[in-house]
Amino acid sequence: MISQVERKLLAYLYDHKNRFAFVLALALLLIIRIKLLPFQSADYNVCLNPWYKQIKDLGGVNALSHQVGNYSIPYQFLIALFTYVPINNLYLYKSLSMIFELLLAYFVVRIVHMVAPQINSLFTFALVLSLPTVIMNSAFWAQADAIYGAFVVGAVYFLLVKKYPAAFFMLGLALAFKLQAIFVVPFFLLVYLKERKFSVFYFLISIATVWGCNLPGFIYGRSLLSPINVYVDQSKTYSSLNMNYPNLSGIFMGSFAKIRDTWMTPFLTLFCAVVLLFGFWYFCEYYGDRKVTSMKYLQVCIWTLLTCVMLLPAMHERYGYIAEVLLLVIALVDRKGAIVFIGILLIAVMAYANYLFGVRYNMLIMSFSALGLYLYYTFFITFDFHRLVDNNRKLE
Repeated sequence: MISQVERKLLAYLYDHKNRFAFVLALALLLIIRIKLLPFQSADYNVCLNPWYKQIKDLGGVNALSHQVGNYSIPYQFLIALFTYVPINNLYLYKSLSMIFELLLAYFVVRIVHMVAPQINSLFTFALVLSLPTVIMNSAFWAQADAIYGAFVVGAVYFLLVKKYPAAFFMLGLALAFKLQAIFVVPFFLLVYLKERKFSVFYFLISIATVWGCNLPGFIYGRSLLSPINVYVDQSKTYSSLNMNYPNLSGIFMGSFAKIRDTWMTPFLTLFCAVVLLFGFWYFCEYYGDRKVTSMKYLQVCIWTLLTCVMLLPAMHERYGYIAEVLLLVIALVDRKGAIVFIGILLIAVMAYANYLFGVRYNMLIMSFSALGLYLYYTFFITFDFHRLVDNNRKLE
């Protein structure tokens, strides 16, 4: 016979099962991350650790007077702060990114709650933190994509809920930390042109935020053009057409084809711009003056990000980070989206594994697969071409 105390305890556990499952999931995810902390990636050994030592030797924040490494000044400032903390810098790098994973998951939860409030928020939060690319990026690789990624997703959320000053402020924070945040800017322009509910001068908020984040560098004598110069120099760092991300350049040239400065690079860049313009034109023509749902805008935002990473040259494995996270939202509410999410995620994991562990794969096959998923997402999810064809058939 079960006791009364035991009965009440079981009833309490059942009534709060979601919370207990959430706490258990977070504990397991934390243990996984702790286990991965000692791993040193090539990026850490070649870049992050030497940058830390150089900044420390130059006097911490005093090193802001000139560029160390090729990351942004705000990130260099955070590294300078690391030098004053008596903890292994490897753990500091990874812990910083893992903190921003929490912010990233929070904004994903807010977006999911907006487009599909029936989905459990705790489940979504834990699911974001369990994505293999999220775990590998920070806890394993010691990369900082969670930082700018959290700001980009936050910017998208505030844009969708029409809190425009906050959206452009978050966009500025993202751009201050990573150049790849620029991939979402075309989507902001589309919303500006379609909605016409905020001034183009709101983009100045982002610009002002970028320069505000670079204030520590300006205080230590850096030029006002430093935020731009850092990214210009960063774009010249790699000479390969393809940087291990399966996409259009992977089909043309294979991995690490050293012809970036030939006609292929400007051609692919121009082609990407044309595809974006055509997609935005079609979107505006199709919807006209009709109201666009938040879900549809989110789909177009992801399409914008995917178009950039699939068509532009010199894309790294990590540049699809935000698109992969936001695709999770689509996957939770749309079965067709789940196919794209799983496929893109598996391709990204393979690309990560190739760099981190030397796992070999066929770039041509992977690139065709990635482009196939991109085209499927374009025609059947973002722009609903199949519905347009069905409607035309009915009219006939």
